[in-house]
Amino acid sequence: MRPTLFAVSYAGLWGQASLTLEDFVAHARRRGFDAIEIMGKRPHLSPLDWDQARLQALAALCADQGVEVVCVASYTNWLAGASAAEVPLVEVQIMWRRSLGRPQRSRTLSYASVPRTTEPTSQQRSSGPAP
Repeated sequence: MRPTLFAVSYAGLWGQASLTLEDFVAHARRRGFDAIEIMGKRPHLSPLDWDQARLQALAALCADQGVEVVCVASYTNWLAGASAAEVPLVEVQIMWRRSLGRPQRSRTLSYASVPRTTEPTSQQRSSGPAP
């Protein structure tokens, strides 16, 4: 497990401290984190506000600080493509991830991070069917 600081905690959405994404990177490093998760919406990483040059500057800042972006929380309605095919939701997420550093397989910060088996474990067999 890798301790990761999530930018949503510093978005000011619920009355807490509000930091820009650039300030958040430095803050995470000062707190001893070398991995961060970025909130992929305003006020942090909205596709309405970020262009390629700004993404490259953020990637350089992260590299200078020794902080790796391990996750971008996309807040994307992946099913919207059915009703809004003209909106490049998936493409924007891929572009962000590539711009912010080496894409990697991530098993952290996802609902599918727990290894699954096709056979029930002995505990599952003894406790009966799942709810």
